[in-house]
Amino acid sequence: MPQSIRVRILNRDYSLQVDKQDEQRVRGIARYVDTKIRQFQRDHPDQSDITGPVIVALAIAEELFAEREKRTVAETDLHTDIGELIASLDAVLVADETVAGE
Repeated sequence: MPQSIRVRILNRDYSLQVDKQDEQRVRGIARYVDTKIRQFQRDHPDQSDITGPVIVALAIAEELFAEREKRTVAETDLHTDIGELIASLDAVLVADETVAGE
């Protein structure tokens, strides 16, 4: 059952509805976003107040897409490896059946 929590990003409170088991994860995400935006603002004090959150959102989305791509590549590699392993095991079983049948 969702519960209401408050997180703080850039000195502003946001009320969010989250499941109890997700509370700490969501709080950690909010801290991560707040830290990233503050770092951007420190590094680029000449940028407008809205630019920081937008640039940080794009950077976080880029991280997400890169991780998804890595996972897809890893899954593809895993499926290839499993296919090769199955083929090797099949070859061994066929060889064992041939030897046993002689």
